[in-house]
Amino acid sequence: MKKRFFRGLLTCFLVLGINIINVKGMELYVDLAIVGEKTLKFEVESGDSIDNIKHYIFNKTSIPSSIQTLSFHNKILNNGRTLADYNIQKQSTITLNIMDAKEVSTSQELVSAIDNNYTRIQLTSDIVLDHPLDIDKGLLLDLNGHILTCKNENIDDRIISVHSDAELTIKDSQPDATHPHTNIKGGIVSGSHHDQGSAISIDRGFCHMLAGTIANCQSKKGAVYIGEYSSFMMAHDAKIEDCHAGGNFAGAIYIDENGTFTMNGGSISNCTSMHGGIYNKGTFNANDGIIDCRVTNDGSIYCTGSSMSHFKDNVENRSIIQGGIFYKLLVLEPGSHLDGYTITYQNDKNHYARQVIPYHQKAIMPFMPSLDGYIFDGWYQGDTLYNFNQEVSSDLTLIAKWQCNHDYSWKNVNGQYWKECNICHNKTAKQTIPEIFINGKDKVCKTQNYIFSFSLPLNCKNPTYSYIDDNNQEVSHIPELKNGVYTGNIDARLYQNLNQFRFTLNAETNDGFKFTTVKIFSVQSHHSGGQATCITPAICETCGLTYGSVDSQHHTNLQHVKAKPATYNAVGYKEHWYCKDCHKYFLDDQAKTEVNKESLVIHKYVKTGDENNHVFYVCLLIMSLLTILFLFIKNKKNV
Repeated sequence: MKKRFFRGLLTCFLVLGINIINVKGMELYVDLAIVGEKTLKFEVESGDSIDNIKHYIFNKTSIPSSIQTLSFHNKILNNGRTLADYNIQKQSTITLNIMDAKEVSTSQELVSAIDNNYTRIQLTSDIVLDHPLDIDKGLLLDLNGHILTCKNENIDDRIISVHSDAELTIKDSQPDATHPHTNIKGGIVSGSHHDQGSAISIDRGFCHMLAGTIANCQSKKGAVYIGEYSSFMMAHDAKIEDCHAGGNFAGAIYIDENGTFTMNGGSISNCTSMHGGIYNKGTFNANDGIIDCRVTNDGSIYCTGSSMSHFKDNVENRSIIQGGIFYKLLVLEPGSHLDGYTITYQNDKNHYARQVIPYHQKAIMPFMPSLDGYIFDGWYQGDTLYNFNQEVSSDLTLIAKWQCNHDYSWKNVNGQYWKECNICHNKTAKQTIPEIFINGKDKVCKTQNYIFSFSLPLNCKNPTYSYIDDNNQEVSHIPELKNGVYTGNIDARLYQNLNQFRFTLNAETNDGFKFTTVKIFSVQSHHSGGQATCITPAICETCGLTYGSVDSQHHTNLQHVKAKPATYNAVGYKEHWYCKDCHKYFLDDQAKTEVNKESLVIHKYVKTGDENNHVFYVCLLIMSLLTILFLFIKNKKNV
């Protein structure tokens, strides 16, 4: 029995122990969609009260606890209760809601809402105040894209005064709203004049600016004055710009002794005075954001977060700086010092930034530098890329290294081409420019289309030919390809009234180099050359067409016919020349004397009586000779 009791008791302890282990340091998520933010994550314990959770949310978002409503599975979480009371386990998500806002559109409605203890007020129009807003309790003021200003013609006055123990949170639900007389978008607190805190003066109270812009305010001690034991926080998209203090202390923010300015985001720019945009006599927590104005530090500048503020203008330090990234001069006055390690960043052998790192902390990477034509390759310690995830243990110098973002262009000289980087002048290997020989005439008649051909060299592509037309526009054509030979045809109408015509043959190598060959041919206005004959006009030696009329005196195909005597049986002919083309007869080889065919004929002989007697006598003579020869031979035989 005792064993069972102790076994059960041990089991209870084990279960309780496991529960205790599970709830300590558990992660809790808070849905911040109601204020346009992402989900918030932090570690809590199951015994944490709802009041504590609201305080955690306030520390992260600056939303006053008094206007927060938390729910879990649509059930409201009440103050005084714990997470365990609602069985909220690790990695649970609770939802933040904010009490409904009172909408106001006039100065009177705004003052009345504050007097009636509304904790959330939303502007529905621009408001010009008759006197400052006095905040003496928790208030969330939503500018809602409108302008809040205080313009009293009789006296200079501030816009908002935050009194002892009061908490003011400023947000802007319409950050993209536009206004007719300024380029600033969203909600604006603007246009006031006062010796101390012309926009916001904080006297032992707290102000948190999550969004909106403070602009065009003038004050001896800052558009925002942070009094003793007071606190001002900027975050997210909050801005202060174009605020000036003439020859006085601070254009943007004046931090009095024991006052605290925490910059978790946002920006301060173009704010001027004798001591710059920010004058610090208290504590400046430079955790994030951009300060683009001069800073004078007579107090302390710390870094209490996981990031750092970026100081883009000169900083004059008369006291202590423990954190920050400084892009211009960081002047150390006598008696001042830097409490931490220093990292010096150099870009192309020039100073780029100096960073002060609290001891035992990691460095924060500064804004990425730029160098025309190059890609940033990182910050290097010697030849090693610096690891920003390691703890800094000494002063360092880091060098920016770059890779050329090559911008190549083609170059060609003396028949060779190559690529050369316009930034680092790196060159590729030189190659011979291909040549194209155009097979075409050097001269054409104005009525004749110009036809040419060519062959494309190896490793070349995309041939075209181009010329300037009558409208002074470049016209390009693709030549016709047949059996490996390209042919182009240029219409004669393009050069009807010209003495010569120019066209360009374009092609490119396979690696992309474009090259050209230029051809110029002359244009003649009339046909020329060739000679007309007795049957054909002249043929133009340029275009090959006939022109003009035939030349009846020019015979190119004369046949010489020798004289032939007539006989009793056949007629004869006189010597003459015969043109085979025009079928005419001439007495000379120059074809000067033309005759008709009949005049060249010699008639054959006709037989008469006289002619018969001659024959008789000849025959008688022959017979006499034969008789004598016979008698002579016979006489020889008798002897």
